[in-house]
Amino acid sequence: MIRKIFARQPSDWHASEDFASECYRARVIAVGWSQIGDLNNIPSRKQLKHELAKRWRKDGNTLGQWAGSLWTFRTSTKRHDLVVCPDRDSGRYYIGRVLSLKVFHDTSALGGRCSFAHRRKIHLLRVINTEEAAVLWPSRRFGGKQTVSRIRAGEHKVRALLRRTRKVSSAKRLPIQPDMEWGLAAEERAMVWLQQ
Repeated sequence: MIRKIFARQPSDWHASEDFASECYRARVIAVGWSQIGDLNNIPSRKQLKHELAKRWRKDGNTLGQWAGSLWTFRTSTKRHDLVVCPDRDSGRYYIGRVLSLKVFHDTSALGGRCSFAHRRKIHLLRVINTEEAAVLWPSRRFGGKQTVSRIRAGEHKVRALLRRTRKVSSAKRLPIQPDMEWGLAAEERAMVWLQQ
């Protein structure tokens, strides 16, 4: 499965920012709505929509789309799925493979201004530019406009591109960042050990 995931604030927000490059430097894909807390503690999509409504005054359709994107990010996005994250600022598209079994919640900044707390670890496979994207998606349309959507158009082209092109050497291009998911689990184990 291939998903398009926007790591950005909605365009109708004041001072909307795009955090795609920060996410990929940190080797995660992240989405917002951090104020609702850990997605793993919300038992249903209906409850998730309710939690969103408590914090944001939006119409039912908007809240439904937000809940759908977050629920898809939590439950339907699986380990080994491919993700494409468009970067509005640079015109690049980051392609990665999901490594996390589940979403983790981390409110620390990713290394810049992004504090989106709902995250999945990824392995960066390729960065493509607008010209390469035009070959994959000639109509320039792929996936939906929601934060998280499935890419159906050009899926075989993306997989073929990944098979035949060079792999990104993350050691040369990206700074080393701590593994946040592992770090949180290690901290939990340390706290249990200290309390014994």
